[in-house]
Amino acid sequence: MKKIATRLTFNQFFGAIILAVIVIYSGVATTVQIFRGFNETKKAREDYQRVVSNLLIKSLQAPLIQGSYVEAKLRANSSFDIPQVACVEISTKERPIATCDKPIPASSEMFEVSEKVYFDEAKSQLAGDVRIVFDNSDIYKAVQAKIAAAIALNLVLALVVLVVLYYAGRVITGQLRTILDECSADGDQKIRTRKGLVISEFEFLRQQMATHMAAARGNAETRAAGEIARQVKHDIRSPLAALNMLVKSIGTISEDRRAELFTAIQRINDIANDLTQKRLDFSRGQLKPVEEFPSNLRPENVAELVTELVAEKELRFKDRSGVYFDFNVDLDGDAVFANVCSAKFKRSLSNVLDNSVEAISASGCVSVKVSQTNDSVLVSVIDTGSGIPPELIPKLGEKGMTFNKNGGTGLGLYYAVKTLSEFQGNLTVNSDGISGTSVLFEIPKCRVPDSILAAKPI
Repeated sequence: MKKIATRLTFNQFFGAIILAVIVIYSGVATTVQIFRGFNETKKAREDYQRVVSNLLIKSLQAPLIQGSYVEAKLRANSSFDIPQVACVEISTKERPIATCDKPIPASSEMFEVSEKVYFDEAKSQLAGDVRIVFDNSDIYKAVQAKIAAAIALNLVLALVVLVVLYYAGRVITGQLRTILDECSADGDQKIRTRKGLVISEFEFLRQQMATHMAAARGNAETRAAGEIARQVKHDIRSPLAALNMLVKSIGTISEDRRAELFTAIQRINDIANDLTQKRLDFSRGQLKPVEEFPSNLRPENVAELVTELVAEKELRFKDRSGVYFDFNVDLDGDAVFANVCSAKFKRSLSNVLDNSVEAISASGCVSVKVSQTNDSVLVSVIDTGSGIPPELIPKLGEKGMTFNKNGGTGLGLYYAVKTLSEFQGNLTVNSDGISGTSVLFEIPKCRVPDSILAAKPI
């Protein structure tokens, strides 16, 4: 016996799941409907047959009491003209008067009515026993025919839907794979554009990614831009991982998934736009920064920024079944604002969340909480991972310093500390080296923007 394949393409897996769901759901719904109609028909038939049997027994009562057994047999034989009557048996103490031509097997398709006939109203003297058997097999045959037709119809419907979804899956995965291939391709390697149906949002994403990646590759040719390129690769990993999860799980685009996709696109745009805030000048064959624009700080709703990022991480780490996020906002119902650059804040928190998930080897929890003090807004990230030795914690904010992370660049916490410093805030790391790590963002609060206050109802 051949071993069942354990590796399936997205289209094969997606098609199999959809086919199974449609067949099961449609089959169960149709079967329930058919059997409900069958039970109603069977009940109506049996009620009718009870009425017929009562009338027939009453017609046999007189000849049995009078001893006219020939008349009783003639009346019993005439009852076969009634539809569904399969057998009429009449017996007395002395002998049987009417019997079935052949034995009637016990079956759910047969409906039987038996009654005793007495000489007196007190029912003290038995005149005879009457047994009438009705054949209702036609109802069961009709049900079997309906079930067979329903199965055939449901299979045809499932195949039609499967073909449509399979084609949609090919279109979506093809465009997403083109985007990912362009991101990972070398500068001189050309990716063949996919022909056929094109979804405008994905085409926009492809063009934006192509533009930003081309700019990153151009900067990578210089020694100073090499660090920026590494930073882009580090920061862009999370939204790209979210796109990878979409490749694995998306079938049709819902509004929620569309919003998640645009969030990932916006993060990529924010990361790329941040690169344009620095200008470099050649001096004696060497590159040096001559001007650095200040960070674009403005009042931002911190809880909203954290909520968007946690949603992205839940999508990215969807395949880590043992890891889950516990998100809580404790702000007493009021929005809390801080002067931050949303792109840099998300990038810093994204690096911390990635580190927390990667510190969990099998299963565990990453708790994210937004709270406030009188002067500050607090964002805490606590994981149940392996922890960090306390003696290494003071060094984690240093550039290039990493711990227990394969392929780590040591840039995540370095840029987080640097970014929090720009926001006039602090980043604190605590761990006992055994039971996980906690990271605390503390950022000064600012007044609520006038536009937000004006929008509040009085």
